[in-house]
Amino acid sequence: MEEIKHTEKSIQFLLAHKFFGLRKYDCIRNVSWGFFSHCEIDLLAISHSGYLTTVEIKISKADAENDILKKHHDIPDENKKLIKWSYMAMPVEVWLKVDTAKIDSSLGIILIDGEKIYSHKNSTARHTRKLFMEERLQLLRLGNMRSWSNG
Repeated sequence: MEEIKHTEKSIQFLLAHKFFGLRKYDCIRNVSWGFFSHCEIDLLAISHSGYLTTVEIKISKADAENDILKKHHDIPDENKKLIKWSYMAMPVEVWLKVDTAKIDSSLGIILIDGEKIYSHKNSTARHTRKLFMEERLQLLRLGNMRSWSNG
């Protein structure tokens, strides 16, 4: 069987469809301007109950190690209070090459092996509030704009 070379976009698609499920979560990719300041979220999932889950996607060893060294999820306080769960997702072959002991212990880990997805470690839940309806609508509007862009 031929090895699948994943891109950030292919992992976003797998996570939205197979890990979260589009009937249970509204998934939005590459959220930054318009909602979050000072950071970009590779994939944001909004549960129907109004809680946010973020996923930082890594597709290479260098990408993963750079993110681990910069204290991943050093998210500004005004944004952190909205995020209930945080994950790092990467192909298994990347996971096997990085020093996993340096990964923030509160992060959940999602591993991708071809078309299969494994929750290697669950995220530690933060004490957060649900999104207000206006915030949910803003994120959905940004997601809709993103879906019609060229990227």
